[in-house]
Amino acid sequence: MLNNPRFENLRRYLDDQLFSYTSDDTRAKLIEVLGDYHKARNWYYSKLPALGDKRPYDLCKAGDEELLYQELINIEHGRLC
Repeated sequence: MLNNPRFENLRRYLDDQLFSYTSDDTRAKLIEVLGDYHKARNWYYSKLPALGDKRPYDLCKAGDEELLYQELINIEHGRLC
């Protein structure tokens, strides 16, 4: 959907937010664990039961990026909470 030219401004905004609240290491881990940038971005903005129905975006915006990184490591090693 975000590849549609009508949504170019929204896509840019979401990308900017992703880059604003995550470090290079976290973005690299997101892509590594989830397979590609688009899947990582979609996951980043989705509410997750393992995070108390919060979005990874919400954690990073609140300064809890380390918690997100740990969750990615858990997923990478098959430890789903």
